[in-house]
Amino acid sequence: AALAERAALAERLAEAEAELRQARERIALEQAKREAACGAASDALQQALARAEVERVPALIEDAEEAGVDAEELREARAELVALEEQAALARKEAARQALRAAIAGESIGALQEASDAARALGMVAVDAIGEGEPLLAEAAVRVEELEAAAEAAEA
Repeated sequence: AALAERAALAERLAEAEAELRQARERIALEQAKREAACGAASDALQQALARAEVERVPALIEDAEEAGVDAEELREARAELVALEEQAALARKEAARQALRAAIAGESIGALQEASDAARALGMVAVDAIGEGEPLLAEAAVRVEELEAAAEAAEA
């Protein structure tokens, strides 16, 4: 009887060890999947930042966060995103300035007003509370008045 009991215990022990091995294998597989997802999320984030894909980065940061990417890497990515957004805003304002310069040099009231509206939409102002602002907007307004006056004189 003791021999049969010992054999049953040995069999249960073997089954428990097999279940433990399988559980460890599943855990290792899940860990490998998480690490792969984390690496893929991190790589995608870094590539988007390198390409200055500002519109994709916030979602990629969220994906990386969910995948378990290192908090320091996420902080750096957020800081780089802020810098990219600032650069993009400066580039948009410079493009608006160039458009204003081109419109001022031209003869089209419509182009001047369009360029002025676009610049204002970017937060550029002709004169702010302390007297600083975007002189091109003021110049564009003067040019619009000149062109309107010239158009009226031509009609008369």
